[in-house]
Amino acid sequence: MVWLTAARHIETYKVLKKGVTEPSHKVLCEDHEEYWRHRVYLAIDMYALRQPGWYDENHAEHKPGLSPPSLLIVYGFGSWPEGKDDPIDRADLAGIAASHDVRKGNHGLKIYLEKFQSINTMLDNADDHRREGM
Repeated sequence: MVWLTAARHIETYKVLKKGVTEPSHKVLCEDHEEYWRHRVYLAIDMYALRQPGWYDENHAEHKPGLSPPSLLIVYGFGSWPEGKDDPIDRADLAGIAASHDVRKGNHGLKIYLEKFQSINTMLDNADDHRREGM
């Protein structure tokens, strides 16, 4: 029943989303969609290896089999859409590095990021700039 309810909410959302015309509301709608996409992804444990029987009827617990359309809707919503731009590709990493010393106090992160020359150089430059401003 939970899968059916989730699928119905998702499909209702899709219809409502089409009626959003104000640009700022569209942006907000997209942001909320990504939040819920991630929550659904986590809730269904998207890539868990499940036996086919997991989806089948369970007579002992009086659990009916899961509806294939609801499975397609929920799993489809929980997936990153093909062709969708990734906001990480547009992130201002240099600005983040200038504003936040992300390695401070996190030795493991510092060592890990040292493997990535361009990121490490950017962070070092930001650190140098912060020291010069003191």
